[in-house]
Amino acid sequence: MTRSAVKRYQRANDIPTTGVTASMTWGSLQAKSGGKKTVSANRPAAAAPRAAVSSTGTGKAAAVNFALAQVGKPYGYGATGPSSYDCSGLTQASLRAAGVSIPRTSQAQAGGGQRISLSQAQPGDVVVYYSGASHVGLYIGDGKIVHSSRPGKPVSVVSATSMPVSGVVRF
Repeated sequence: MTRSAVKRYQRANDIPTTGVTASMTWGSLQAKSGGKKTVSANRPAAAAPRAAVSSTGTGKAAAVNFALAQVGKPYGYGATGPSSYDCSGLTQASLRAAGVSIPRTSQAQAGGGQRISLSQAQPGDVVVYYSGASHVGLYIGDGKIVHSSRPGKPVSVVSATSMPVSGVVRF
């Protein structure tokens, strides 16, 4: 997470604004992304699943945790957060939380990084949809993505194959 992203997160969550991911900030991120928001056969599908990566793994865990913390926020055309997102704004903000800089639009994201197949996808990869790369989502593991799809639909977790996949990009 970049210092400016940490500060934005801290301001938005009433945490002392230091720009350092200390225990209060990390605890808040953990609480928003895991803990009580798991999916099971007895819980509604709208609940966000736990991150499929460990907090001690790669920096991509921060991207997954950030994306999961946005579940339920509204779609906004051209929005890059923190209160609403479009698809590529969400993937960009999520990877920025992991300290990774990626292009802004879905088409530019599709053309960046290393192209891989869906079978090779790892949490934190960007899944590209449709032939014109008109949509993207953040792969979170277990065959699922977090995405912001269209007006009236909040940020949500769906199957990575719920739309036509045109590729996967690793940054």
